Amino acid sequence: AINPVNTLGSMQVSILFAIAEVEKARGKRLSMSAIWKLRDELYTREGGVNYGTRMLLGYRAGYSSRLYAFADFNAGRYASRNAAVQHMAAELGGRKLALDGDLLIYDGGKPSAEASATEKALRRLDLGLSDKALRADLLMEKEYAFRDTETYRLLAEAYAGRMGRKPPYAMLPQISLSSPKIRNHMTTEIFARAVMRRHERCMKAK
Repeated sequence: AINPVNTLGSMQVSILFAIAEVEKARGKRLSMSAIWKLRDELYTREGGVNYGTRMLLGYRAGYSSRLYAFADFNAGRYASRNAAVQHMAAELGGRKLALDGDLLIYDGGKPSAEASATEKALRRLDLGLSDKALRADLLMEKEYAFRDTETYRLLAEAYAGRMGRKPPYAMLPQISLSSPKIRNHMTTEIFARAVMRRHERCMKAK
């Protein structure tokens, strides 16, 4: 049966993240029995802290504030940077885009061949890249190195030139959250700002 609870334990770690971490370490896909065992592990203190710490701190981001890392914890690696990419594409193209931090469409965790609204918007900007080159760059959206791609460079240059202001590197993803565990209205932004307030209180504590 499909389990609708996708974040587990004291640090609310994404099971998809934990699965990906273990599969990368083992070099093979996990069986269903191994996935259920991993779910149980995430409910322990050791498992929650282990995978939660990796999820929060185990990547290079280049953000100016931990606020965006907290948003990524909820929305996925580099979602804050990618939301800024969506914002730039939307402003340059004069079309509204969902700032969800996903530049591609995903099916079962894998990029779909179908072009996303963001990919279509980038194509319409005529940045001087072929559709094939654009897609190759977008496939790097979950990596730090995406910021070094031609797509990112040309988009940022176009934004700075036409808008007359510095391109934003990160923005809070605008995602409404729904889960059997959520009772009140919750978004990625609300989550990130709440964690940031707690982080600041902890840093000030003597």
